[in-house]
Parts: sequence; C-alpha cells; structure tokens
Amino acid sequence: MDKIRFFFIALLGMGAAHLSAQTADSTQTSPRTTEGFAGLKLTQVSLTNWSAGGDNSVAFDLQGTYQANYKKGKHIWNNRLELAYGLNKTGEDGMRKANDKIYMNTNYGYSIAKNWYASAFTTFQTQFSPGYDYSVNKDVAISEFMSPAYLTTG
Repeated sequence: MDKIRFFFIALLGMGAAHLSAQTADSTQTSPRTTEGFAGLKLTQVSLTNWSAGGDNSVAFDLQGTYQANYKKGKHIWNNRLELAYGLNKTGEDGMRKANDKIYMNTNYGYSIAKNWYASAFTTFQTQFSPGYDYSVNKDVAISEFMSPAYLTTG
C-alpha cells in the first residue's frame, strides 16, 4: 500500500511541476500582453538502514512569476512580479526557510531612434518571513519582512 501511495504522490508532483498559465498569443493586436506561471515542488528523502550517512528530509517550494507588458508606437512598458517561498525539514532540525523572495520590477521606455530608448526603471526586493543564522542562534532573527528591503530606481 505504501508503494502505491508513494507512486501516486510522485506522479502528482511531476505533473504539478509542468502546470503554467497560457502564454500570450503572438498574433494579438492588443498592445498589452500578460503571462505567468506558478509551481509547487514537493520533495522527500527517506534513508532506512543506510550506512553511508545522511538525514531524512521533507521540503516544499512554491514559486510564481507574472508579467504584464505594453508596447504601442514609441512606448514600451514592462512589468514583472516574482514570488517564492519554501521550507525544508532535515533530520531532527525544525522547519527552516529554504526560499523567500518578493521581487517587483517596472521598466518604461520611449523610442528616441531605431533600437534606442530613453528609459526609467524601478525595482523592489524583500522577503516574506524572518531569516535566521542557524549556526549562531536559531532563535534570533537576522532579517524580517521589509528588513531588508531594496528599492532601486534609474
């Protein structure tokens, strides 16, 4: 029974990795295009009577990306959002953050000559949850939501 359950869980995990939203049709006449994807990864390692060492582990990782772009005449505007969050439990250690990202970017350009754009951009980066340095003190956070946060413009 455990082998059958494992097979179906593995099959579900392989299928979920390939799910994504439809991409924009290249024959569209609209100046706006959008596309995105989301993915969930589940992993497990189980070592039983293993003499070479190692630890059992279980992990998940959730990721998503979305783009919304505009191009008409001399104007071009590209926007991107990337989100990721993952946790990992190895051996006797508790759950630990393995992935944590919030990334937003917007870029506007105006064509001043063929293949030349005057542009401006803004990028914002931060994380969802606290981060820890487990080698020093696993109870004291070294980072938080919006700490650090990076805002870049140009």
